[in-house]
Amino acid sequence: MSKAELGGLFFKERGLRLTMLPRQLKGLTISEKALRNLITILIVLFLITLGTALALQLLVSRNSHLKEYNHESTLYLHAAALELSRELGEGLDQGGTPRAAVEEDLKAVIPDEALVAGRQFILVDTAGSIQVTHPK
Repeated sequence: MSKAELGGLFFKERGLRLTMLPRQLKGLTISEKALRNLITILIVLFLITLGTALALQLLVSRNSHLKEYNHESTLYLHAAALELSRELGEGLDQGGTPRAAVEEDLKAVIPDEALVAGRQFILVDTAGSIQVTHPK
């Protein structure tokens, strides 16, 4: 095969005749270049759709993870608050005053698994000043 014949195979405009059309559109032919462009466009649209679906899935997954994380933090907080108020309020029924919390008190009421995810517990007074934090 000569170079001219080989070049003719690649650069000659060919077309695809559509045979399964109604009689009014019998002579419809799609060029090879148009088919290549159509396939490229369909691939790009597929990749955009796939990327959008993955981004939406990531957002949904992140939101559910944050919701679960906040729920767990709230459970740890309620458990620690009850234990801490009981510990600091000992002797109130005999007319005593509650003592101020120290870091060891907060450390004693917070379970170790609550700190694994990087949570930080902060005890503030009514004025909004930070009294105790755990971990530091």
